Amino acid sequence: MATYENAELGVKFSIPEKITVRKQLEYYSATNETGVWFTDAWGGAKVVIESWECEAYPKLLIMDLDKVTDRKITQVILWVGARVTEHMVKLEMPSPKLSGTPSGPPSDSPEPLSPQT
Repeated sequence: MATYENAELGVKFSIPEKITVRKQLEYYSATNETGVWFTDAWGGAKVVIESWECEAYPKLLIMDLDKVTDRKITQVILWVGARVTEHMVKLEMPSPKLSGTPSGPPSDSPEPLSPQT
């Protein structure tokens, strides 16, 4: 445990030497203007990744981030999250015609069937 103290300010606090990967991601998210991007990007990445290979962490996609403290895991997660985000941004955006409108289904969808009476 690392302890920091400033007698002049009357403050003293401790920080663990090993911090879980989830807490590391939360820290970086809290200190980044994009908010919880780091944890959200990892969650999103796990949704779209279809093939995973990682020599050091082959089971990272199912790893409990609250139980691991390896800083290298955090680095892998940050890198993967950034790459997946870049990929998703590059994908062609859906046509507005297919996005629907507040008043109903997309304009090229068939009209809903009326209930039989």
